[in-house]
Amino acid sequence: MDHEPMRGMFAGFDLSASGLRAQLRRSEIAAQNLANMHVTMGPDGEPYRRRQVVFEEVLDDVSARVPGAERVAGGVTVAEVVEDHTTPFVVVHDPGHPHADADGFVRLPNVDLFRELVEMSMAERSYQSNLAAVRSYRAMLEDTLANFR
Repeated sequence: MDHEPMRGMFAGFDLSASGLRAQLRRSEIAAQNLANMHVTMGPDGEPYRRRQVVFEEVLDDVSARVPGAERVAGGVTVAEVVEDHTTPFVVVHDPGHPHADADGFVRLPNVDLFRELVEMSMAERSYQSNLAAVRSYRAMLEDTLANFR
């Protein structure tokens, strides 16, 4: 018995699950940024650098299942986590700080509290949207199966 048609039946779950995983990673990185926003010297001697996720679309090869089609959206993934080298470090005058230079200036991480809170809020909203999609897809499948009884 060929089970290939059943594979497509759950594709909606796979799409939403990839979004859930990606948004979870996004919120983890924002939390990591917040946790390190006061680290003035890391192992490399530099202040902590803000990190951000880079998303990448996942394409699914459907040419064998769908006549005339080659690839369709298969979800999203976190392609990489990159350091933010475009936003400068914050420089403050604090002569008593252990990492202050000869003039009393300290370089602080390039992490902005409000930017990270917005990032976490956006991740949460996207996560909730993916959960709603899972629930809707489940309800649709349940209705479809109920019609075959």
